Amino acid sequence: MRILQLQLSRSKKCNLGGFCVSALFHAVLFTALIHFHSEIKHTGKEKIIKISLGTFNPAPIPPAPTPTPPAPPQPKPEPVVKPEPIKPKPIEKPKPKKIVKKKVEKQPVPKPIQKPIEKQEEVVEETTAEATVEPQATSAPSATNNSNSSATTSSNAAPTIKEFNFATSAGDERFSKIQREIYKKHKDNYPKNAQKMRKQGIVEVSFLLKKSGAVENIKVVSSSGIDILDNAAMKTIKLASKYFPILDEDYLIKIPMKYKL
Repeated sequence: MRILQLQLSRSKKCNLGGFCVSALFHAVLFTALIHFHSEIKHTGKEKIIKISLGTFNPAPIPPAPTPTPPAPPQPKPEPVVKPEPIKPKPIEKPKPKKIVKKKVEKQPVPKPIQKPIEKQEEVVEETTAEATVEPQATSAPSATNNSNSSATTSSNAAPTIKEFNFATSAGDERFSKIQREIYKKHKDNYPKNAQKMRKQGIVEVSFLLKKSGAVENIKVVSSSGIDILDNAAMKTIKLASKYFPILDEDYLIKIPMKYKL
């Protein structure tokens, strides 16, 4: 019991000492907090500076700039009209007068009148077309004394070319052979285009038969009025000339060709 009491007394003393130490510690801590809090209050107060508005003078407002008047519009320059140059009138040159050459007609040389010998013409019937050589109408040559005298003088000056035609050479065997050769080619040379268009007519052709057998100057003396027939007649002379007889001199031959459907 004695020991227990001693222990209890010791524990009471220890508790009392610990309480005192704890109380002292809390007191020191409390004073430190109060001191620190007071410093914070002193330092945390804001200093307020009062400024009177009367000490500041307002800055003067700058005057508004005066608007500059717009410049007056400049007048547009008037366009300068250039005067048109006066064109000189063209000077017409006088046209030269055409000199018309007068043709000197040769008067025909009178030929002896031969009695026409009647000759039966060959007639070939064709179903499509008929092409025949037309004889010319005989005409008796009429000449005055003046024409006879001028013809004789011209014949003495230059050699004349003899002429074969139906009027003067109907009975000549050479002319008859030439006529037959032309007729053979003529009856087969009717243009097909002319047949289709039902074209017909009479063409008189003249040509120069040289004594060498060459044929020159083929031309239409009397046209049928249809180019196809005129060209066909001249072509017929060229085809038949290969079979013409050889003559003793040059001859001018005229022969009509009839195209009839």
